[in-house]
Amino acid sequence: MHLLQDVEVDLARPDISDQQKETFRDITKSCQVVLSELEATLNKYRSLGATEGGKTKRTLRRLQWDPNEIQNYRGRIIANLAQLNSFQNKINRSVYALP
Repeated sequence: MHLLQDVEVDLARPDISDQQKETFRDITKSCQVVLSELEATLNKYRSLGATEGGKTKRTLRRLQWDPNEIQNYRGRIIANLAQLNSFQNKINRSVYALP
């Protein structure tokens, strides 16, 4: 989360190009897609459990995911984080470069 906030602060600078802003939008869209898919998969395994003291308790059904599915999510999340880190490093080098 901090990485996204750091990049957003850098993008608010007036010397950031429209191309850099577009690249950031593309990367964040990719992040949102993978996280939405992961959330949908997790919701598949959620179920409402027994009530405790009148409150419904959420429980997770036993996860029986295909290891390849987990590896796919992990790889996509790692790739997105690497893209964000690389992007932020490029911005920092261009914005904070010595004249």
